Amino acid sequence: MDEQTANAETGYLAAPAGSDARRRAAFRLGSVLLLRYATESAAPEDRDRAIPLFEESLAGPGLTPEETHIAWGCAGLLLMQRVFPAPLTQDSDGTAFMAYIMAMMTMDQTDPRKRADAARAEAHLRKLADHAPADSPVRQQMLPALAVLKMFAFDGQPDLLAAMAILNEAAATGPVDQQAVVATIRAAIRAEDPTGMTPEQANETAHELEGLLELVPPNPVLRARLRAEIAVAVGKLGQATGAPELLAAAPELAGRSLEALGEDETRQEILRQFAGLLLSAEAAQAADGQLDLLIGLADQIVAEDSVSPAQAGKDRYLRGMILMLRGQRDASSADLTAAAEELHRAVREIPADDPIVPFVVATLGALYNDRALSRGVLDDAEAGQELLRAAQLIYDSSLPGGAADGHIIAGLQSITRLKDSVQSRDQAGLHQAVTSLRSVTNSLSPEFPLRARLDAALGVALMTLGTSNSDPTLLNEGLAVMRRAGRRSPTVTVDMTLTRVAQAAADLVEGLLNHDPDAPDRAIERLSLLEADGSLTEEERLTVLSLLAQAYQARHTAQGMPADKDTALAYREKASAALPRAGHPQAAHIIGGLAEAHRQGGTDSGRARSLSLGLDSLRARGLDVLLQSNPSHGLAAARDAAADAARLARWCWADGDLTAMYEAVELGRGLVLHASTTATQIPGLLRDRGLADLALEWERAGAVGSILPPAATRDASAVADLAGALLDRGLPLNVRSRILEALSETTAARQLGEVPGPAAVGAALTSIGAAALAYLLAGDEGQPGVILVVTADGEMRARPAPGLQATPGHWGNPPSSASRDVLPVGHRPSEPWQDDVCDWAWTAALGPLLEELGLVPDGVPARVVLVPTGTLGVFPWHAARRPVAGGHRYAIESVQLTYAASARQLVEVAGRPTAAPDDGVILVGDPTRDLPGARAEAELLQAAFYPEALLLNDASPEDVLRHLPGPAGEGPALLHFACHARAGESLPESYLRLAKPADLTGRCELPLDRILRHAAGRAPGTAGGLVVLAACASDVSTTGHDESITLATAFLAAGFTGAAGSRWPVDDVPTAYLMAVFHHYLRERGLAPAEALHRAQRWMLDPHREEPAALQALPPVASADLASVRVWAAFSYHGR
Repeated sequence: MDEQTANAETGYLAAPAGSDARRRAAFRLGSVLLLRYATESAAPEDRDRAIPLFEESLAGPGLTPEETHIAWGCAGLLLMQRVFPAPLTQDSDGTAFMAYIMAMMTMDQTDPRKRADAARAEAHLRKLADHAPADSPVRQQMLPALAVLKMFAFDGQPDLLAAMAILNEAAATGPVDQQAVVATIRAAIRAEDPTGMTPEQANETAHELEGLLELVPPNPVLRARLRAEIAVAVGKLGQATGAPELLAAAPELAGRSLEALGEDETRQEILRQFAGLLLSAEAAQAADGQLDLLIGLADQIVAEDSVSPAQAGKDRYLRGMILMLRGQRDASSADLTAAAEELHRAVREIPADDPIVPFVVATLGALYNDRALSRGVLDDAEAGQELLRAAQLIYDSSLPGGAADGHIIAGLQSITRLKDSVQSRDQAGLHQAVTSLRSVTNSLSPEFPLRARLDAALGVALMTLGTSNSDPTLLNEGLAVMRRAGRRSPTVTVDMTLTRVAQAAADLVEGLLNHDPDAPDRAIERLSLLEADGSLTEEERLTVLSLLAQAYQARHTAQGMPADKDTALAYREKASAALPRAGHPQAAHIIGGLAEAHRQGGTDSGRARSLSLGLDSLRARGLDVLLQSNPSHGLAAARDAAADAARLARWCWADGDLTAMYEAVELGRGLVLHASTTATQIPGLLRDRGLADLALEWERAGAVGSILPPAATRDASAVADLAGALLDRGLPLNVRSRILEALSETTAARQLGEVPGPAAVGAALTSIGAAALAYLLAGDEGQPGVILVVTADGEMRARPAPGLQATPGHWGNPPSSASRDVLPVGHRPSEPWQDDVCDWAWTAALGPLLEELGLVPDGVPARVVLVPTGTLGVFPWHAARRPVAGGHRYAIESVQLTYAASARQLVEVAGRPTAAPDDGVILVGDPTRDLPGARAEAELLQAAFYPEALLLNDASPEDVLRHLPGPAGEGPALLHFACHARAGESLPESYLRLAKPADLTGRCELPLDRILRHAAGRAPGTAGGLVVLAACASDVSTTGHDESITLATAFLAAGFTGAAGSRWPVDDVPTAYLMAVFHHYLRERGLAPAEALHRAQRWMLDPHREEPAALQALPPVASADLASVRVWAAFSYHGR
């Protein structure tokens, strides 16, 4: 060979440069070097010398067509050898082949030299493919090499379609001995992207992949490693197509690979693959003991301490996925919490730019969403939404990834948006969910793993939207999509139940929509099969039992079968009995449905049972609220409580049961305020039971905050830091659910959900000097309104109030310059105040109430505490008036009216110790520096009444919170605000506007929900003082009227014993007059706050009023303006 090389070298050097002879000589020398390289030397020098020689031979004429084809093929082949060197010598044990495979797997495709060589190789082979005849042996042998180059991303994305087309041609034209190699490479390409593949095609592809084992040398380690790679590909085929035999075959292949490897260095990696494949198979079809085996494997994997932090994070991800599946199957709170912790650790340890990060974050988001459904904790739902949004942002901004991967995140986001919109009855959100789900489902193949779940979600969204808009087109479309979901063959076991439930739900909806009397029969048949399925989770079983009750009720309605009504009731009883614990999110709905069913039964025993069950349902709603650490979430959980309480109260009134009626009204009111106050008692209850660790968790648990950066900062660097941002805030760890379970059997815990008895209410009334507490209940459904009274003697009585309706006409806010209001954009002044509404208020409620209590309108004003329900809570009842000779008299001239969110809050506040006068006075005056009347008011109060007061004209939210009762101690004896405020559509949108912090960072608003969150940190028994909110709309709730969450009641929950606030926007200077007179009576006359406000309001009405000397410091105001209802009636009082 050396002699041949020397001769070829001599001929090459003798030929003139650039001549045809030189090109032929270059071809001969290159061929000799290639032969020596392939058979003897394998020296890179021979390879690297031969490449330019072949390229020189192709630079002009001189070669025959056959030689040209060979030169193209040889140049391309040798360049490929430089990119990933293949074994050229004998390899009986497969060692060299394994090294070649590993080199291909680990090759750096961004290396500029390899990229250049790959481009040159592809150019030569492309010319060979384009110009050589189809039967050319060189062309036939080089086509697979060209396909391999297309499979690697040297020039961007792998071109798998082009590679597949080349291989198809090679299979059609190549020699028989090449067919197996070509078939195997084609199978590998198909396995990379199985989108649109049928289960039959997937099985064929898997069979061809296994044929690769016969093409490699019989080395046990080599074959074990290759079998593991085939197992991964087979598992991917099974996941994509739902072929159960492939999902079962994949872990079996990986297991055989593990057995053959022994202690090989790659064993740990194969073990990871094995566990991942077993997890996929278990998710598709549950097997006894498999999850426990998986946990054991995961424990082995995470115990390895010689891996990189990135790999350790991925191992945590795998273990978290396994715990998540077991937690969902077994309804295990501990497993779900452990899964969240593992996934959180995974995010911490995996580098932020790793392609797997968005999927770890999305999995964590999906876990929290699933847990929100099963536990009813809306903190979980909010965290899940935030995490999925973060996952999508990371994915879109930094990863090109496959479309299907992105659809997983987008689909999960759409489902969470739907859940939130259904719960909040948000029409715009429903429309967005429908649009998003349509887009996602239209882009997915029918075999996509989450397709059944996404179809079912889209069906629910369409039917919900169609029902709320009475749109039969949307209803029918939703029905069709639900049917489609029911026909899917999902690859996840939880979705298998979902599809069958979807079919049954579609039957029920179709029966109602199309008046099909046979549709309930089909639903009952499907649901009965599901009921008999012993593998259902707790949540699935509850859903099936509830749907069976509805199906039998629907059949009773459609077909009139009496037995079906009894069967429906029996299934409701079953569902109620199957509730696994206190605080279950379906408890209120299931128990309430059972109460309704007993009520409709019409028997005496059924009516009695309906009352007790109705009260249990309301108690369950109270636990739903107590589970939420965020007050806004509590308000959402309490959304239906008032309506349920009003319905139950009407039943009680009809049955003459005043005790149950009182309980119903109380259990449906002020749930968020009660939860905020109750939260202070729980650490003590836990420590009394020896659960100090749980007590500490409760105290540390906070509401979820946004993890996403503001839109303006979402640049590449911000996105790269998103995963790290997850670690800077506490994700919810199911603290409240676990604590309520720990306390569920204690007497003290049960009392958290009870209401104070009439005797306790009477004692509280006596302690504050009030004669009675009166609930005003509006009439509905043809029934009159009711006034329910609890007297200071603990006696209960009630009387009908026919004129007491929820909407007696317009009672818009009185006109005002609203200088202490923060008006939303587009706000328009309200309609003029109507005197006839004040007249109605006396006739409908105040007159009958005073008559019931035996109070003489013209006698000494007694104190009565009002609890107006529903929208009746908006009206200032102290402005009710009656006609008298020569004019009219307002209610405050006959009775001292104060207000309470609920009897529970009144009893709790009445029992609090009152802050001593020397605890200090804090005056917050005009922190925004645009209310001269407010500034003058605060300065006057300091100068005339409280010379030792701390005047905070630049108070920030943090300054105010530091002075509230809390972990640091008691609050001031008096806290007076003269500033802007706003009552918004949500708790965060209702706030006091204060000054910005000293460093000018942060917000200047102190929102209502932040005040309530602060309340949870207050120690029980902490003394409280008086808060005065001389600000607009500081004692009005724009939504959730029966929750009665206002800035005033929030401060009561935060630890104060009295609160005065306004019902509407107030004028600056007239308000300063009212406040000055109020403090005159409070400070100089020594009156209690309720009496002081009552006297100040009567002073405003008195045309012969005498001005205290302190008022001389204020700008003059016309007497008629002071006597205007819009000024004095704006303010109301809660508390002692």
